[in-house]
Amino acid sequence: MHSCPHSEQERGIEMAREALAKGSEVGLIAEISGLTKVEVKALA
Repeated sequence: MHSCPHSEQERGIEMAREALAKGSEVGLIAEISGLTKVEVKALA
C-alpha cells in the first residue's frame, strides 16, 4: 500500500491554518507541520 504525499501535505496545511488561527508562531507551525515559513505565511 502506498501513501499519497498530497494527503500528508493537506493535513499539514490544515494543522497550520488551525495553529495560525490560535495565534501560534510561524516558525513553530513550520517546524511541526513540515511546511516552510513562506508556505505558512501564505496561509495567513
